[in-house]
Amino acid sequence: MRSLKLTILTATLCLAPAVAGTAGAKAETAAFGSTGADQSFAVPAGVTSLHVVAVGGRGAIGAGQSVPGGFGAIATADLTVTPGELLYIVVGGNGASGVNLVGGAGGFNGGATGGSFTSNGKGGGGGGGASDIRTVPSSLGAASLVSRLLVAAGGGGSGGGPTTGGPNPPRGGAGGNAGGSGGDGTGGNNPVGGSGATPTGPGAGGGNGSAGTFGLGGMGGGGTSDLGGGGGGGGGGAYGGGGGGSTLTGTYGGGGGGGSSFLRARASSASLGIDSVGVPAVTFTYTPVPTATCSGKNATIIGTAGADSLSGTPGADVIAGLGGKDTIKGLGGKDVICGGSGNDKLKGGGGNDKLLGQKGKDTLKGGPGKDKLKGGPGKDKQIQ
Repeated sequence: MRSLKLTILTATLCLAPAVAGTAGAKAETAAFGSTGADQSFAVPAGVTSLHVVAVGGRGAIGAGQSVPGGFGAIATADLTVTPGELLYIVVGGNGASGVNLVGGAGGFNGGATGGSFTSNGKGGGGGGGASDIRTVPSSLGAASLVSRLLVAAGGGGSGGGPTTGGPNPPRGGAGGNAGGSGGDGTGGNNPVGGSGATPTGPGAGGGNGSAGTFGLGGMGGGGTSDLGGGGGGGGGGAYGGGGGGSTLTGTYGGGGGGGSSFLRARASSASLGIDSVGVPAVTFTYTPVPTATCSGKNATIIGTAGADSLSGTPGADVIAGLGGKDTIKGLGGKDVICGGSGNDKLKGGGGNDKLLGQKGKDTLKGGPGKDKLKGGPGKDKQIQ
């Protein structure tokens, strides 16, 4: 048996978790609110799935109106991702309420403006914007829309009330919930609500309201002079909802249709529903994967906080125990093996391995190759 020299190893093992938490890490959450711009998220190392909850924006109320705009969709799914992948999160905005003469602005990311007038009319409510996740930034236009992995549609805005006359109490056209058609207005020659979009096509406009398009709601109908109310704007989505129509004096405008939601094949365990709160958002939940270094090298096999039994592969491995009483064995190749904070057993494999004890009372045993054994601060035992 060869004589051995015990060498105290200091600061050789450096555990550096990539995210908060170490082995057996708890789930992490990344939450995104509506900012009016793209937000980005780099998938952490080792993470291959994100649980996603996306909420689309709500449509707004028209001026002189008591009927609300429609709610956005809630899209929930487990999204398959690649470590290091860069995702772009676009959180829709709620539509703005209509005012005298002027339709409310559509919410960010596809919500359409409510119908407006140059004189004598009340504006329709703006449609809500969609919330989505994509792989290409919005600055690249159509290519970005095509890259969307998940879309939670926005609701349509409600039609505006008439300047004079009209039914009492008000019964204007409600904005359609995501995927639903807007309600018709009331009064003489009732304006027609815009149609809700489908996953394969936009919603038609009601009366003089505009049809939705790819990613965008249709604008609510208005005019140059009308004592009635403007149509609500359509909601954004995979395809946009149609804008509500506007017609005669004493008539409420029609509501805008809701946009459509969308889930790609990368989204599993998916479900779609309708929001009831009106706060658009996107939330990711995932479990981080711990990382560690051993003797200055990134570990390829990592233990947990408990007592583990770890074994190398036929190749060259870097194995790091974390906590607990670990048993770690090399197999083939030139392995580097680091114990953790417990009383560990380290055994070399067939190659020329490097075994390093740590804080506990470790046992280091060399294998058939020309191994290097170094004890740590604890009372270690070395066997060659």
